[in-house]
Amino acid sequence: MSNRIRETLYAQTANDGSTIYVVANIDCDTAADLPAVNAFTGLTLLMGSRAHDIDQNAWYEMQDGGTWILQDAGTAAYTKAEVDTLLAGKEDVLTWDTAPTSGSTNPVTSGGLYSYIYGLPTINIPAGADLNTAAYIVPGAYCCQTNAIAATLTNCPTANGFKMFVYDTIALTGYQQRIIFPNNANGEFFWQRRTTALNFSSWFQFQGTAV
Repeated sequence: MSNRIRETLYAQTANDGSTIYVVANIDCDTAADLPAVNAFTGLTLLMGSRAHDIDQNAWYEMQDGGTWILQDAGTAAYTKAEVDTLLAGKEDVLTWDTAPTSGSTNPVTSGGLYSYIYGLPTINIPAGADLNTAAYIVPGAYCCQTNAIAATLTNCPTANGFKMFVYDTIALTGYQQRIIFPNNANGEFFWQRRTTALNFSSWFQFQGTAV
């Protein structure tokens, strides 16, 4: 019995000279190891004693007459194999996205959210880029910083620097590209087009009207 009882704490309540009567808190390996009232030499366990079943993380309380009654069924402790299974595929170090990314379950940095919400450029478009490629249908914000760069781009409706925003369509089967160019002699306008599976529509210009 003793090798299955891990720890016992006693609170003496009486002593008749031959027996000490105690209320105990006991840790034991399993429920099968719950001790009888007279399991410990010179001691008698009293009602109110509590025992912890380590294997099942359950708690028992002794009732009048020495019967152990389950008070809290608890949850069995995980084995190492179970812990390893639960941790499988988890990251040791959290991975952050710098902008909201379709299909990603990673958190997004504060700066990435700020840029996304307020339309700040997050990706610079380099000279010679082709807007009819997969690189430019990823939802997000893009920036062509100068007129000189814009003049070298392929499938671009303007030779002036611009911001471009890419959005998922409602059905999530295609994308919309929208180029904003507000500082021009003709007033406020933007270009927009749609693509599905890299099949791009023509660019359409939307002209603003003063109100």
